[in-house]
Amino acid sequence: MKRKLFWIISLLTLALITLPAYAGGWAVITMDALPGDIHAGQEVTMGFTVRGHGQTPVDGLMPRLKAFNPETGERLEAQAQPGAGEGHYTVSVTFPSEGQWQWEISPLPYPQVAQMAPLTVLPPAAPIAETASVPAAVATIPQLLRTAALLLFVAAIALFLLDRRHNASVPAISHSGD
Repeated sequence: MKRKLFWIISLLTLALITLPAYAGGWAVITMDALPGDIHAGQEVTMGFTVRGHGQTPVDGLMPRLKAFNPETGERLEAQAQPGAGEGHYTVSVTFPSEGQWQWEISPLPYPQVAQMAPLTVLPPAAPIAETASVPAAVATIPQLLRTAALLLFVAAIALFLLDRRHNASVPAISHSGD
């Protein structure tokens, strides 16, 4: 009975390992560039190339981008469109909220999924009118604090050196012969 179970598990394992090979091979996804700053609510377009077996650019695919924010549970999907050049695709997405987003691209009908490094989506960009109304002094408070700390440090060193100099110039009083 144990021998029969061993052979069944071995055959199932072999079938699961070889199944993807019969499902269309494999592909590699190469991003044109990593996205820069991404703000919630702003559309971002990313380009990438799909290469069959890591070599030949492949046209006629239906790549899909899927993203998930584990903090909020939000999900989004976007269908990529053929781009300029063989095997090139572009996809436009708008992340609805800030945070760390996990994302992947599936080069359908290829079976694998390309897991990408997490994206940090920043808060929505402030309109220009709001930015202009912020007082300039608010933006420089950290700089003022650093400058004050530096001045206090320099003053402490100066007092230390002056005190040392003063103590060195005072003659020592000796009590000899009393």
